[in-house]
Amino acid sequence: MEDQDNDRKGIPRHQPICVERLLSRMMRVRRTLAALFSVPGATAVFEAFYEREVYLHGRKYIEHPALRECLKKVGMWLENPNKTVGLLMAGNPGNGKSTALATIKTLISCSEQKDPENTDSYGHPAEAFLRVYKAIEILHFTNDEYKFNQLKRTGLLAIDDFGLEPVEVQKYGNVYSPIIELLEYRYDNRLFTVLTTNLLNKTIRERYGDRMADRFNEMLTCVAFPDVSFRSIRDDSSP
Repeated sequence: MEDQDNDRKGIPRHQPICVERLLSRMMRVRRTLAALFSVPGATAVFEAFYEREVYLHGRKYIEHPALRECLKKVGMWLENPNKTVGLLMAGNPGNGKSTALATIKTLISCSEQKDPENTDSYGHPAEAFLRVYKAIEILHFTNDEYKFNQLKRTGLLAIDDFGLEPVEVQKYGNVYSPIIELLEYRYDNRLFTVLTTNLLNKTIRERYGDRMADRFNEMLTCVAFPDVSFRSIRDDSSP
């Protein structure tokens, strides 16, 4: 009897066991065992591909030490198979976040890899492709539950301008938060997710609450881009 009592000391009886939470944790641990989607060699070529994206948009690439360091961090995250499930690129408008996102999309397509989460019409793994949506576009999917669930399960997903969308929406008289539902699903299922935002960490916590902010800390690698707008800078060689 004494041995049984000792064995039970590690379980606090006053705290009920949440089965759903345990199952969610077990699912995350199981998925962690499998390497996340990555692009080998991304670190070495990321800046060059970024520069290419700048020129494709009719602009000159302006070298900046802080930007170069950010691009290196993004490339390292993309290359690392043991990374966090998501990436958050934060900072003021015009500082290169969306261009970096376009670079990630290009590198994924050029890698000619398969998307482990999606299959083609024959049931074979589909070509890896990063689907990019503006945060405000996510709301359009909420009118169709099937399409919204498909979006949640997308293997490789990016949300640009996170924080510009309404946190809550009304549907049939009910209030809910589609962006939070989407990100919580991807957090629980460890799905490759990239976000760009103009919000500060403090603002994210105030806007989405402590619970979601804490999940972001666990889910996302944050890269803070330099506090400068490259849209307003002219290169010295420009006419």
